[in-house]
Amino acid sequence: GVNIEDCKAVSKLIGIKIFVTEFLAYSHMGKMVAVRNELIKNGLLDSYLNGTYSLPPGSDILIHFCI
Repeated sequence: GVNIEDCKAVSKLIGIKIFVTEFLAYSHMGKMVAVRNELIKNGLLDSYLNGTYSLPPGSDILIHFCI
């Protein structure tokens, strides 16, 4: 299965594999995986998937309570 957001990219890979060569398609797929791995390494993929934002280490959070 493929997420709806990734359908265009996957269809391009399939088209390249069918009409050109599978080696070129795998090369393009490797670049996509490298970008995904970079997002995971930087901690951005989780925030993208579940809608949360993770703060960098050492960040301060200020909370103000109104009583």
